[in-house]
Amino acid sequence: MGGNCRLSNAGVARLQRPHRLICAMCVFAIPIGWSNVDYARACDDPADVNCDGWINAGDIGIIASRINFGQSQPSNPRADVDGDGFVNAFDIGLVANRMHCSNNSSPSADAGANQSASVDEPVTFDASASGDLDGALVDFQWDFGDGSEGNGEIIEHSYALPGIYDVELIVTDACGETATSSATVDVQGEQGLSANFVVDNNPADLKTPLSFRALAPEGMVIAFLWSFGDGSTGYGAQVTHAYDNAGTYPVELTVIANDGSVLVNSDEVTINAGLTLLSVAAGSAVNMPRGFAVVGDVVWSAGDVQSIATANVGDVMAPAVSNSASLYGAPWHLDANESVVAVAAAWNGLYLFDATRPNYLWPMGHLDTYALDGSYTYQVAIQGDYVFAACDDAMKVIDISDPAHPVQVGAWESDGVIGQVDLIGDRAYVYDAILGGYHILDVSSPTSPVEVASFATRDTPTDTAVEGNLLAVAVGREGVQFFDITDIDAPVELSYRDYTGEGAMGVALHGTHAYVANGSRIDDLNIADPANPWLIQKVGTGLLTYRLEYRGDFLYASLAQRVVAILEP
Repeated sequence: MGGNCRLSNAGVARLQRPHRLICAMCVFAIPIGWSNVDYARACDDPADVNCDGWINAGDIGIIASRINFGQSQPSNPRADVDGDGFVNAFDIGLVANRMHCSNNSSPSADAGANQSASVDEPVTFDASASGDLDGALVDFQWDFGDGSEGNGEIIEHSYALPGIYDVELIVTDACGETATSSATVDVQGEQGLSANFVVDNNPADLKTPLSFRALAPEGMVIAFLWSFGDGSTGYGAQVTHAYDNAGTYPVELTVIANDGSVLVNSDEVTINAGLTLLSVAAGSAVNMPRGFAVVGDVVWSAGDVQSIATANVGDVMAPAVSNSASLYGAPWHLDANESVVAVAAAWNGLYLFDATRPNYLWPMGHLDTYALDGSYTYQVAIQGDYVFAACDDAMKVIDISDPAHPVQVGAWESDGVIGQVDLIGDRAYVYDAILGGYHILDVSSPTSPVEVASFATRDTPTDTAVEGNLLAVAVGREGVQFFDITDIDAPVELSYRDYTGEGAMGVALHGTHAYVANGSRIDDLNIADPANPWLIQKVGTGLLTYRLEYRGDFLYASLAQRVVAILEP
């Protein structure tokens, strides 16, 4: 137990955990010298009683001296390590434990082999193969995978229902370190006669089918009668049902057995509220906000002719326009990172703004592509120190490492008309109106883009979104296409959602949802199976909606003359 131990954050954390004392009774004959310590000085660790940066015998000596002199009330408050108002052997034990734990080895956990059993058969769980190289394990916590828990090195548990259960063991040593192990139990057999049932995917979204399954053997039952709590009913051992409105619904199953007996059981299902419009910012000068980005607590919006605006969205219930300004050119699009906002301003090229100063809408840099070679800048995408810009018949690569002096450093030339560029990893998807689809460029060397493939779209894209291996392309007058981009150089169309006559201006992805800006509303699509998207709900915004971004816990939408609307899924 001797030796010094230097303080660490881990040590501080261990002292805050419940400990078993390593030293119950100790005899001390230690030179102390505690009278010279500045006890008012703040120390990071309560176990460092003399505040010298070490936990060692000197700290134990100070505590022991108070006990030897009969001073159980702490005239030196640091001697009361556990803060209980008394100086005693427990304070010594805590310091001694820290000395021991400073070089602690992590324990090992072993939940045993996978097992099989029958319904209601006791299963023995044995953690005795777990261990700790420098001490004893003090806690064995079991999670049996069926909602039940237990504690003990060797313990029994039985399962009421058939199935495969994941069992987890967490062991803890005397210093509070833990280790985890898992095993499975395959429980065979049939559930006895009862009205028990299980619900898959609870809670669920609006209009999402839930599966209800009775556990009683069908051979013992004449009828299974369901009441779903919304006025609907069902019949059968396994049924599905979807809810049109959010809320919590009581579900009741009535089982009529072969012998005429009737069993009843109930449970609740919860249906999420779905997409909800929280707030809309006040008016702005941006009439057609095709450029839109969320940077921290600020939304940047640009569109129409000579218009740019910012809004603070730190309070999602009360977004407020920060500033708006005129911008020479026609700002078609913008993209942003944490430090720079790049605005494509058509005949006046590229503007760069300071993303950290949303109230100061004066460009910190400008590249006039029209003056350079007569090209308009229609869309931009930022990656690192580069902006990739769609400029008439080329994708230009612009170095913005010095935002005050952007410089073109590369380009990819096309025989077509380049109107859009999107970045996915080290690929640039560049839309060509003549091709009627995307060129796929390798931009791993940003100044030297190389075309590697191409693919067609149904119409001119207005917006794209990517999550994992799924690409969604809003094709303005047509609808939304969903592509599998597992092979990023060979997208495969999975499905198409038709919006002919309505239009799809913007799209965003999050989990099993796709959000589509469609006129003055946003459609919430279920894309759990991207090959078969279906409509969950429509949420009105009141004004033409252009672009969508999902950030954090909220969906942000650019609205005509309103900068931003904020919705909560």
